[in-house]
Amino acid sequence: MLAGPVPPFLPVLQLHHPLPPPLFTGAPLFLPAVRHMATPHLLPDVAEGEIVALVTDTQGDGKVSYVGVARVVAKGGLREALERLLKHRAEGVDRDEGKFADILCIIDDQ
Repeated sequence: MLAGPVPPFLPVLQLHHPLPPPLFTGAPLFLPAVRHMATPHLLPDVAEGEIVALVTDTQGDGKVSYVGVARVVAKGGLREALERLLKHRAEGVDRDEGKFADILCIIDDQ
């Protein structure tokens, strides 16, 4: 049995390491910073407005550490943002879809 309040379950997104320095100042998260874009079946189906936990592999050993939380702001959530990104890549279009999520908290932020 756990003592104290139990945190709610959050979908988890793994970010590339090293983290882009702007994330430490609360800058928005853009979709290319999310790992496993080539294997979307490994990504949770996160809806627009949902809160997600952010993790990264800081030691390069395959074990991830919790680094923060963010709110997804992309229209249609992760699924539609990924579909737009893949469509643009297939068309050879270099288009930035804008921010994917707003950073709410990063551990040890500067």
